[in-house]
Amino acid sequence: MAVLDIVEIGRKQAYIFASNRLKEIEGASMIIRHVSERLPKELSLPYFGKNNVIMEGGGHSIYQFNTRHEGYEFNRMLSRTVLKQFPGLQFYCVMVDFNPEADLLSDKITELSEALAQKKSGHAGSLRQYSYGIEKLCESTRLPATEIVTIKDEVRFVSAEIYAKLKFAQDNKLEEYFADLQLSGLPVQMTSDTDVLEDGERSKVAVIHLDGNRMGEKIAKFRELYQIKEGESVRDYNQRYREAFRQFSNDIDTKYKAAFKAAMVDLYSRVQVSDEPIALNTYNENGIPVRPIIFAGDDISFIVPGPLGVEAARMMLEKLQQDKLEIDGGPGSRKVSMTLHACAGVAIVKSGYPFARAHEMAEQLCRMAKTRVLQDGFERLEEGDASALDFHILHGDWSGSIRQQREEDYLMKDANNQAYSLTLKPYYVMSPSARQSVSGLFNQLATFQVAWERMTDKEKIARSKIKKLRECIKRGPAETKRFIQLNQLEDYLMGFKDTPLEQGEIFTYERCCPYYDAIEAMDDVLLFPREEREL
Repeated sequence: MAVLDIVEIGRKQAYIFASNRLKEIEGASMIIRHVSERLPKELSLPYFGKNNVIMEGGGHSIYQFNTRHEGYEFNRMLSRTVLKQFPGLQFYCVMVDFNPEADLLSDKITELSEALAQKKSGHAGSLRQYSYGIEKLCESTRLPATEIVTIKDEVRFVSAEIYAKLKFAQDNKLEEYFADLQLSGLPVQMTSDTDVLEDGERSKVAVIHLDGNRMGEKIAKFRELYQIKEGESVRDYNQRYREAFRQFSNDIDTKYKAAFKAAMVDLYSRVQVSDEPIALNTYNENGIPVRPIIFAGDDISFIVPGPLGVEAARMMLEKLQQDKLEIDGGPGSRKVSMTLHACAGVAIVKSGYPFARAHEMAEQLCRMAKTRVLQDGFERLEEGDASALDFHILHGDWSGSIRQQREEDYLMKDANNQAYSLTLKPYYVMSPSARQSVSGLFNQLATFQVAWERMTDKEKIARSKIKKLRECIKRGPAETKRFIQLNQLEDYLMGFKDTPLEQGEIFTYERCCPYYDAIEAMDDVLLFPREEREL
């Protein structure tokens, strides 16, 4: 009896961000790629080859073996190597019996995923004594130190987990492990040097997390199209499904990476011609500095200079929407074309801020964008979905909950106890067809774009007035309107195409202010003039 074997690295992000040091994060992300894509081949098992692979990559792989013994030996060798070489990395292996002559591969993959979920949910943490209280502790993990390393003349005591990450980063090239994110001549400078990643004036970086929307529905649609045909043998169906499933998984991974590369090319070309005061001219020769963290299918995380974070996320979401995912069930089946939508969170922080917490913030922002998309519902659109992004510029520290901070700092009440909101976030990143189908949706990124342009136009409004306006906005619509009329700003701080405002009023009918986000972002976010204006 053959078996299907699923191998998954658990809690990838917890492993990567167990440390706040970029070099250690770099080693962890490379280790995950190594374990899920290269290590199985390096084991050199006599029965393992490319024909055993159903899907592979991103910390999640499915294999097929001729016997349960082969699957057991593969899991044993792989687990033993991981435990020995990469302490701290969680690892799950689950097998189910599979008869290629009688069992449908599609059903067995579903059964395999359910068995994995059950194993993960039933996993009990074992109690163990990590320290006797007399050892030096690792600064990153607070585990007993096992090695002494010297980095930039700094002597550090590190745990076995951190030592493995540092050694892997030292012994392997970043560009090699993320070679699929580069093209010949692509203006991207992959770096783990914080000094290169930060912008020249504000010393800030942008940590970006991006996650695909409704991927479960897309997989369900794939299964719906790939049904066994009348007169087709189970073996023939399984072979057809296997090749199609592998191609489907590869297509998703390829399209997300292609969107990233296209976004970087576009970002670089816009930086070269930008005359904004934020110092970006140093990027013209070496390209945009970027640090890939996670690139696993639709689960993406990377770091760019702080001012470029919002544009990098926006460009990638737009590139995704332009590249359709095609599912062809074969002869006699209909062909389905789906738009790839996703949501992104952008945390803009000081370069010395702990990366683990910055990534946690970016994840929360991404979830808030996803929640907004689900709440609003886009069934009326042809695509049935939409992309959105949320961002936050951190000044100081935060409580650990962006939602709570927004409720405390961005939801206000005026003198009449009327509630109003200072922010429109999250913002939608719409495709042209979607924008034409949606009316009254004023929290589109185009609204923020125009508000930002008005706030940064020094010829129209002085910075001193903007600072006073910001304080007035916090006191409510009435105070804000008086300030605008007193300073004769009515003709400049006007409404938008989808957000008409009364003369002198900069709060919408829903008592939201489309200008406050732009005022906060004007010093730390760089936006480029749009070739196709949305407003």
